[in-house]
Amino acid sequence: YSLSFVALFSAFATMGINSIIVKDMVEKAYCLKEIIGSSILIRSIGAISAFLGVVISSYFLVSGKNERYFISILSITYFFQLFSFLECFYQAKMKNKVISVANICISFLSVSTKLVALYLNSPLIIFVFLYVIDSILQFITFYYLLTRDIDKLRDLTVNIEYVKSIL
Repeated sequence: YSLSFVALFSAFATMGINSIIVKDMVEKAYCLKEIIGSSILIRSIGAISAFLGVVISSYFLVSGKNERYFISILSITYFFQLFSFLECFYQAKMKNKVISVANICISFLSVSTKLVALYLNSPLIIFVFLYVIDSILQFITFYYLLTRDIDKLRDLTVNIEYVKSIL
């Protein structure tokens, strides 16, 4: 139930701009750092909006204290989805192998830990935290891939006009 509730707000977190970002990254490779920097800003605003929306609406719509607690923890995953648009970027650049290997490793680790937790009859909160850890691992992986392929991450810039044109 908690995961479904959090998923309802995921459109706000991604802002529905993945395909636009990827198209611009491919067509306008000369301003890649500007596009990535602006995209991270947009996704950060979306993550904050989704997080606040989930927490506030769960306060009014969910009666159980534990459910609200689980929903709040799960909504933290919005912040770890900032770089998920890179998956589409690598696919557009025909570098599917990089993303596929990373996703397979994360999935294997995720399933393994959840099976162990299931075998140990772990409480539900453990599974909630394992879901959050999955998002953190994906964030770390995409961050690593980004820093590996982009020379200086600190040189990312934000173009307000570009942000306005996407939104």
